[in-house]
Amino acid sequence: MQYPLAAEREERVEQPADLEEIQQLLTDEEKAQHQEALAHRSSGLRLLTIGKKGEGKSTFIHGITGAKEIGVDGLQSSAKKPHIIHDKDTHMHGLDIELPIMVFDSPGLQDNPEIEVCLREIRQMCQNPSLVLYCTKMTNIRLKNDDKKVIEKLTSAFGAELWRFAILVLTFANKEDVTRRNEKDEDKGPEPAFDDDKAWDQLGRERFQSRVQKWHKEFHQFLINEIGVSTETVEKIPVTPVGDYQKTRENREPLSLPDRDNWLADFWKVCSQVRHACHYKDLMLEDKVSQNNNTANDDEAANKDETTEEQSHNPTQQPEQHKFCNIS
Repeated sequence: MQYPLAAEREERVEQPADLEEIQQLLTDEEKAQHQEALAHRSSGLRLLTIGKKGEGKSTFIHGITGAKEIGVDGLQSSAKKPHIIHDKDTHMHGLDIELPIMVFDSPGLQDNPEIEVCLREIRQMCQNPSLVLYCTKMTNIRLKNDDKKVIEKLTSAFGAELWRFAILVLTFANKEDVTRRNEKDEDKGPEPAFDDDKAWDQLGRERFQSRVQKWHKEFHQFLINEIGVSTETVEKIPVTPVGDYQKTRENREPLSLPDRDNWLADFWKVCSQVRHACHYKDLMLEDKVSQNNNTANDDEAANKDETTEEQSHNPTQQPEQHKFCNIS
């Protein structure tokens, strides 16, 4: 039995036959924004992808770069170290804009027992990413505990500044079943008649948007309440759903999601908006933990020198005990 949303409908806008036609969906203003980004940053776009193994990172990278060499299961999907997935094409895949792209694929940090070592390797390989793409499956319903631990480690290692350059990417969004009600849906009444395609389209769009918004709210609240990132920074972090752009028998309109005709074009628009908000600057991945340790050690040494000098002038005074706290 085929769900109404999966049925082919005459009123649906036909998708581009080829990804290179996506640029036709962009307005002149949006193209101008991309050209402005190019003028500000001629060295290209450096994307750091982070996410658990099996969360759709490789499929997502495949989609945005058009890297045909990535297989069904992804390139080097079992890699334990960060590596460069893509650094060849000199255009944003699917857009008629020349901009070199380099994608840095981090290993599944949640699966890595030596996460601190891995974070240092990420910093060494990708010192100045343009954007940080945190990937998690939209079908997960909510942010998992291992994701929360990695986010805490990332913030501790690189600082809250990282989140000014971040985008939450909801992968496998095309697998989100909006024909079945779940806990994130706000509609509580009876569903439309089975053969009412128009009503199902509208309901599917509302459910999909509601689920994306719930992700948006949960992710933001976690960063503010549990990680301590400023509200001003967090409120600017976009959440964007992405799918698998490969056409299959079950996925005949791969770029289409229930609330949009082309997730790939929308993804690049979001990237452009974040780059513009950051004034086309890159994130400098500095080791905040090492910096804090060094600062604490320097302060401790300075205080010892001051105490020694004071004691030399006042031998009867007892040295004061100092406690140092590393904030990361």
